[in-house]
Amino acid sequence: MAMRLILSLLLLAFSSNLLADNITIKEKVIDAYVRNDLEKVVQLTKENSIHDPLTDYLNGVAYLLKENQVMSDARTSLEYIKDSAKAGNPYAMWSLGSDTLCQYWGNCDEDRSGWRDKARAQWKKLAFEDNDSQAMYYYSVTTNDLFSYIPFYAADKKRELLFKSIEMGNSQALSMWFLAVKDKIADRDQETIAQAKKLLQPYVEKGDPSALMNEAFVLESLDENKYKQEIIDLYKLAEANGGGNMGGFLSYVEKHTSGDVLKQYEYMYMLEYSMKKNTVRVSDYIMEEHPESFEGVDLENIQSRAIDHAKWAEQKQLERSRKLQTVEDINYFPVGWSFK
Repeated sequence: MAMRLILSLLLLAFSSNLLADNITIKEKVIDAYVRNDLEKVVQLTKENSIHDPLTDYLNGVAYLLKENQVMSDARTSLEYIKDSAKAGNPYAMWSLGSDTLCQYWGNCDEDRSGWRDKARAQWKKLAFEDNDSQAMYYYSVTTNDLFSYIPFYAADKKRELLFKSIEMGNSQALSMWFLAVKDKIADRDQETIAQAKKLLQPYVEKGDPSALMNEAFVLESLDENKYKQEIIDLYKLAEANGGGNMGGFLSYVEKHTSGDVLKQYEYMYMLEYSMKKNTVRVSDYIMEEHPESFEGVDLENIQSRAIDHAKWAEQKQLERSRKLQTVEDINYFPVGWSFK
């Protein structure tokens, strides 16, 4: 029995190494980029001399946004973006049309509006001919030529293209759309709520943390008292699935535990521990405001429970981050890389 177990473990280890060896350099670059490890993106492309439209684009972004900058990085970034654009990458084309990025590059001599026209044309081709969900999203939010001579029809066609992108699994498109309609959902616009629930459903079924929290927001907008337990369960599942933002869950719990000072204290202590916050602490303020609630209470036990919860949540986030990130996870316009 012991020998069989050892052999099974060796086989598992061998299989894991074999899987790791089968990951291409390009996949490693994409994985590093999605994790925001931009130094590794640059290192991998340098060591392996890899060039293709997508990798050049990711490298161009990495050179401009990585932490350890040298004087030549902006020029190198521009060279990679130009190579990518000339090879047909619409994200690079759109970037060359940016009024903001050209300031960073120190080069605003390009035909910026021309590059943006080329990007739209390429996104249109990828959307309608290649069924590319990312291209569908960017074409829908950047173009005005979809049946523009019939305004209402144009809006419907753009919305139809956006929804198709979401239904094909483009979680970024879903997040951007949800952010745009969040106020309508909060105002209980029934048509928007129905659409949100329909679009969120497959993502919720897969356990996507962002979708779970957005579903909780929808239910809270509908009737937070009626769906209170479902909302808390959704936030807890998002946390268990590696959702990094516990703020929504904590603020919701705090709002619904106004009569339970110790519960408020525990959740706030957990959040502060996760944020490594050692200066102004809301948990201390709660104690000062309600000293009577802490009389005879085993405070160390509450704090220990909160810390264990925070460590568990961090471990879940780590497990999620270890999964290989793919091209579907790419944010082509991250923070610092202007879309305008």
